[in-house]
Amino acid sequence: MNFEFKVKKIEQSRIAEVDFNHLAFGKTFTDHYFCADYIDGKWQNMCILPLEPMAMHPASSVLHYGQSIFEGLKAEVNPAGRPLLFRPDKNAERFEISANRMALPVVPQELL
Repeated sequence: MNFEFKVKKIEQSRIAEVDFNHLAFGKTFTDHYFCADYIDGKWQNMCILPLEPMAMHPASSVLHYGQSIFEGLKAEVNPAGRPLLFRPDKNAERFEISANRMALPVVPQELL
């Protein structure tokens, strides 16, 4: 599958502030995040955006019914500067299992 998406880069990366010898779980985040809309039975409007606070409607189902999935993918850079992902296939499987359990649209593993 071929997926196209827009990329909006952050103006100033925070990577220089990251202490890679002491990464804190749930406290160290990337500069960007992936966003997509599920419309008419398919994923659309895919993009990568700078990490920033999100506006959310007070009636969002995540606030009322806990209908959400968050799956963080572990990654680091090797000495040659290439990214290394920790078991991305297992990450995609967990996401799919969670989506099915929550009766939410499944994200194709190829997209993840």
